Amino acid sequence: MENHKTDDRMEDLMQKVREGRGTDAACMLDYCTQIEEYAERAGDARLLGFSHYYKGRTYYLSNETGKVFEEIGEALGYLEQSGQWELVAAAYNLMAIVSVGKGNLSFAIEYYLAGLKYCKKYELIEVESRIESNLGSLYMECGQYSDARDYLEQAHLDYKRVPEGARSLASLTAIYNNLALCYMKSGSLEKAEEYIRKLETECEAHFEEMDYIYVNCMRARYCHLCGNISMRDQYIADIQNQLSGDVLILDLFDDLYDFCELMLEIGRGDVCRNIGEKLKALVEQTGIANMQRKMTALEMDYVKKTKDRERYLKTAGRFYELTEIVEQENRSMIVNMLYLRKSLERARERCRKLEEDAVELTEKSERDPLTGLANRYRLTNDSEKIVEQCFAEHKPLSFEILDIDYFKQYNDRYGHQAGDDCVRAIAALIRQMESDQIFCARYGGDEFVIIYNGMSAEEVCERAEKLRQDVMALHIERRYAEGSFGVTISQGICHDIPSNGNKNWDFLHVADQALYRVKRRGRNRLCMTDIHGRELEAWLFLLI
Repeated sequence: MENHKTDDRMEDLMQKVREGRGTDAACMLDYCTQIEEYAERAGDARLLGFSHYYKGRTYYLSNETGKVFEEIGEALGYLEQSGQWELVAAAYNLMAIVSVGKGNLSFAIEYYLAGLKYCKKYELIEVESRIESNLGSLYMECGQYSDARDYLEQAHLDYKRVPEGARSLASLTAIYNNLALCYMKSGSLEKAEEYIRKLETECEAHFEEMDYIYVNCMRARYCHLCGNISMRDQYIADIQNQLSGDVLILDLFDDLYDFCELMLEIGRGDVCRNIGEKLKALVEQTGIANMQRKMTALEMDYVKKTKDRERYLKTAGRFYELTEIVEQENRSMIVNMLYLRKSLERARERCRKLEEDAVELTEKSERDPLTGLANRYRLTNDSEKIVEQCFAEHKPLSFEILDIDYFKQYNDRYGHQAGDDCVRAIAALIRQMESDQIFCARYGGDEFVIIYNGMSAEEVCERAEKLRQDVMALHIERRYAEGSFGVTISQGICHDIPSNGNKNWDFLHVADQALYRVKRRGRNRLCMTDIHGRELEAWLFLLI
């Protein structure tokens, strides 16, 4: 599975999907399906991750939560494979929100923390702020107000780190609202009022319809605690009017549930019943038994106050049925989590295999297959860097070119297989020289290049001479040539401190000229010159 260049039509569809929040769900799903079909044909992991993620988000926005996990589970492997880390973090955030709705808070926390891990690793500040805000809301629901405040205040700090043009006032509204509610529930009305004022001065001018609903739920409770009954009742009336249209129930459920509990507390069961009737269809549409059970629990509290025993027993029976379904859902969520983990592990294994293949391919492209030394391609790249480093640090640098004496005649007499064996044997000695200061490469045929980084002329000459002696010690037979020697090598070395404008080619060219001097003088020896071709001290010119 690879990432491919996306055609203009797909890019246009992707942009429509990104901008499609709150629009026609059927249209968004159709766009995602078109992208998915194209991606399947092209084998494009990036598009597959994108299409499955936005399908899941569309189902979430249309309250069809039963399909969210299915699509997000498909998306995550592709998103990780293609490195779409912001969508990975957002996917975990989405699964956590659905898990809260299903009543499995331990799964929700695990998903939130997984999302945070990616946010911190890839510096996804905007998503990180959203997840921290959601975690704060979750801890507040559990009555852990101190931890809730910590997460919410960190969410606010991270929100301010987001570049101004990328900030979402909807996120800031949620942070301020939850901080006000958290301080209110922990008994600090003064701090709660501070954040209510921030909401009014910084956010309210940009409120959308949904923002008014949950903010007014919070303000109604605040007014009740402050004894401002007339203002409380005004907010109660506003909330009932604002609930006339469709709402994103997963985002608002906890706020409305808390509000209904307040209504029962103050003797406004009529409001609780009215809101319950409006929410019933939306809650059932989600298919989440835990939310239905919580609504049934509210109904039980309301019916209990009316002393309608028959209806109370009927509602209690429904509550029991839903409790059993919730248990089944929790077991199903465990299966989903195990499946998701297995899918992710398979996706990560594919990524590891791709990375290993890429490393192997790189190795093959940079290594000479016969000797295992760096090839000419890598020599060009690395030698340029070494010259630049030595120039910058004013360090000495030596380029050595060596070849095998009378190698053509050796091949003609003993055959190319024996020639390859001879090259491999000498290359093995050269490989033993490799270190942080010595880079070795096969230049081609029987030629090799050794680069000495930051070593003195004496040190370089000593290492080069040892290599010459080691080659002779191999005692590779060479009967056709004059004399009784076995296989030998000739070495030309250019040693100097690079000056401005010197390139790797300058050193190689001078080293090559030094090698030809050796050949004219009889081979099996070395010659060292500076960058201008001047031979160095006579004792550095070693004879056998």
